[in-house]
Amino acid sequence: MEDKSRIPEAVEGIQVNFCKNPRCENFGIPASVVKQPKGPGPKDLERDTYRITGKKNVSGISIPILACEFCDERPTIE
Repeated sequence: MEDKSRIPEAVEGIQVNFCKNPRCENFGIPASVVKQPKGPGPKDLERDTYRITGKKNVSGISIPILACEFCDERPTIE
């Protein structure tokens, strides 16, 4: 079985999964498509500064969310 990417790959060089807050240092910086190591401290583990989380819509379906660790902006993963 092949590992799934953490987020969808870029399409024609365009990646839309990044912090959308223009005042954040992560603004426009895409999340890594590679699964990230678990544990404290992104610097120590050489991982990006996003968490994958989720929320349920009104129908109870889980929607994946990209949470920025700098400003807590939470755009949906596209």
